[in-house]
Amino acid sequence: MKPLKASVFAQAILAFYFQVTIHGHATAQDVLLMTAFVAPFVVFWFAYSKGLRWLMWIDTCGYAVWLALEVKTWWVAYPFGTTDSWLRIYQRVFSRSTQLLPSFGRHIPPDGMHLVLQVLLTSVVVLAVVGLLKTSVRVDST
Repeated sequence: MKPLKASVFAQAILAFYFQVTIHGHATAQDVLLMTAFVAPFVVFWFAYSKGLRWLMWIDTCGYAVWLALEVKTWWVAYPFGTTDSWLRIYQRVFSRSTQLLPSFGRHIPPDGMHLVLQVLLTSVVVLAVVGLLKTSVRVDST
């Protein structure tokens, strides 16, 4: 499978995964949140189907920013420890979540849901960048 097509597929999985993790709640805030997570997939799919590379790059940058925020929020706090406010939020919201990595002291790992989300985001960004760079070489060499 070509990288851009694989990125579209990974984005579809990411959008579906987010829908599943909402747990069937249907408040107005949840609908808005679901729309915010599905919209980048729809935009990328549209850009891919029309060959709009510039729009695919913009969308990929959005995914990259999201991934950077995930890394900053979860992975910086794990090796270096976290702030009091994030520790309180973590204990209130994520303490009962599935964890694959051990926590120790102020070093809190991402919960299982966010770990899967980060793996999917990484695959989306890497596949999109590789695919866009490969198609750039083909376009420039013709």
